[in-house]
Amino acid sequence: DLFAGVGASLDTNNDLEVADDAIGFLVENADLDLAMLRVTDGRSYTAVEALFDTVAIRGLDGLGLDVTLGDFVIAYNSTSALSGNRLDWSAVTETPISLTSSEQLQVGGQVTLTVADFVQIRGGFAVSIFDDLTVTVAGTDIEKEVSVTSLGFEDVSVFVGAGPYFTGTAANPTTNPDAVGFLVNNADLALALFDPTSPTDTSSYYALSATLESVGPVGFDFGDSVVLEASGYRIELNGGTNGLTQAEEAIDFTKLDGGKLTVDTGPSSSFDFEYSGAFTQLAIDHVLLIIDDFVHIAGGFAFTKQQDYEAELTNGNTQWMDVVAFGASNVDIFVGVGPYFETTGDGVVDFTADPNPDAVGVAVESANFALVIMDPTSGPADLKYMALQATADFVGLVGIDDFRLAASDIVIEYNAALNSTTPDVVVKFSENPYPVDAGADELTINYATKLLRASVSSAELRISDYV
Repeated sequence: DLFAGVGASLDTNNDLEVADDAIGFLVENADLDLAMLRVTDGRSYTAVEALFDTVAIRGLDGLGLDVTLGDFVIAYNSTSALSGNRLDWSAVTETPISLTSSEQLQVGGQVTLTVADFVQIRGGFAVSIFDDLTVTVAGTDIEKEVSVTSLGFEDVSVFVGAGPYFTGTAANPTTNPDAVGFLVNNADLALALFDPTSPTDTSSYYALSATLESVGPVGFDFGDSVVLEASGYRIELNGGTNGLTQAEEAIDFTKLDGGKLTVDTGPSSSFDFEYSGAFTQLAIDHVLLIIDDFVHIAGGFAFTKQQDYEAELTNGNTQWMDVVAFGASNVDIFVGVGPYFETTGDGVVDFTADPNPDAVGVAVESANFALVIMDPTSGPADLKYMALQATADFVGLVGIDDFRLAASDIVIEYNAALNSTTPDVVVKFSENPYPVDAGADELTINYATKLLRASVSSAELRISDYV
């Protein structure tokens, strides 16, 4: 244990005692390994590995500031040699330090920060810097040596407002029902930045994955007329810029050993980057919008943009494509005089219960949708390939006694080439099925040939007693 500041002393057993009004830094249960090596030609090497159960700032209560780090880890590897390699300490048997020559800095732990009960931050984090990584530019055979800076967050929650919102202890966390403010709940993030080690290469690359359980206001009463909720946010990015041409580029992580790059996001968590090309994806697992009893929209939605995708065509050729995909899953819609759906407490439609027979309007039940548009990277500018998959349990007008228009178990399938001189040549998805993120679910396009097909298990048109 270690205390630096005012208000601490050692008791008769030489145990550290810290007064309640002490001011300073408190470190508990610290382990430290330090190694230094000097070569006869003057070069020196230094490595540090340290683990702290707790690092806390004491004595700032009067300022409303509380900062505590748990499971805090620091590792650092350096050399005095200019442009020289760091030492591989894992090969040195005289020290327990395990840093390799490519590892420069690692910092991580759990953080709790409170500022006057107005700002609260809780979660894990990790920062690392390493080099000697060889990567491949997506869609090419070009390899580059890069240095990597990574930043990760694990189960991070942030509250801003009139709090505190987080109460209790780490072992028994609770929340304050009277808190009013804005909450970001259970966020995970992995970010990696890549810089070529060659001084003549000014290219830069990045990869990002972020998930967020929920975000929004807490403690506000908007009444029952409008409900807007969302959960399960996901963002994924892979990209970069060529320093010479300024063209968009990305790293193909599948070409690395193991087919991925692992980035630490906390003391005991990590994320694997497995992108094969430039990639953008935005998704929400569940969205709920209710406006009085007139509008009810619920479901999951996702948008994906991918570059350098190699697709096989039905004529046996392959073609590099840029891909845009949109997916939606478990979508329920009602517009009219309702409510129409019976829902659970979190707004999810309960399909075990019959809809409200008195509702009048337009209803869509359990719809799923996947649209894929592929743009060849070479060839005619207006050539596009499109695939569509759409299903719904029910679509129709409800509650109008003298008029009924409805269909159930609807399936629409489409696979075609647009503006093509060979319209029968389309993408052969059966050889490499294309997954479409649709929010909470994933849909798969696997058509083998050109296709336009629609089916309905039952349909009804009724106009009073005439039709």
